[in-house]
Amino acid sequence: DNYTFYKKNMGIVYDYTIYRNKKNRNLDNFFKNLKINNLKSSIVKISNLYDEYAPRRCLMKMAGKIKINENFLSIREVESEDINILYKWRNQISTLKNSRTPPPENFEIHKNWFQNKLNHKPFLFVILELDERSVGVLRLEKLNKYKSRRYEISINVDEKFQNLGIAKNAIKLLTKITNGIILMAYVLDENIISKKLFLNSGFVKLNKKWYLKK
Repeated sequence: DNYTFYKKNMGIVYDYTIYRNKKNRNLDNFFKNLKINNLKSSIVKISNLYDEYAPRRCLMKMAGKIKINENFLSIREVESEDINILYKWRNQISTLKNSRTPPPENFEIHKNWFQNKLNHKPFLFVILELDERSVGVLRLEKLNKYKSRRYEISINVDEKFQNLGIAKNAIKLLTKITNGIILMAYVLDENIISKKLFLNSGFVKLNKKWYLKK
């Protein structure tokens, strides 16, 4: 119910149904004991539920989970605390080998890139979780303003969790929530593993670099 929902999300809630048969002093006491800092915090947390990214959070829930062996893969939005693990993944050997752009020269450059992504969110910027362990990142960004229905998918899986089917199943989760848009992937010619990934996930090769989801 609404009471449980707001309590779960750290809102300050007065349950009138509990006190409706009692005197109004219960409500008076509620407001008298209300601390201004707690009220401010509650307003921020509740308002965040209804910001411009609320539909995006709904998509996270709609994607659900998918079973991989005895584990479950799910997605969640990237948070500010993920900055270090993304920097680690970006500098792993497999990522350096298969990325079309050079790695950031230092952490400060990575920090600026990361903050820009948080401030100007891509269509999707999510962490892949295997039983709540962060195992990779997936990003979905609009290719250009002239082809608004075309989005590029980028996936990077932690080296420790590669070859488990995480990337392929992440694409399955993604397709559940991306009806009506065109998914595309840019793959270097020498990246054999990613070629197989996208071809086995329903993509077709458009040209030397680009793949499109059928």
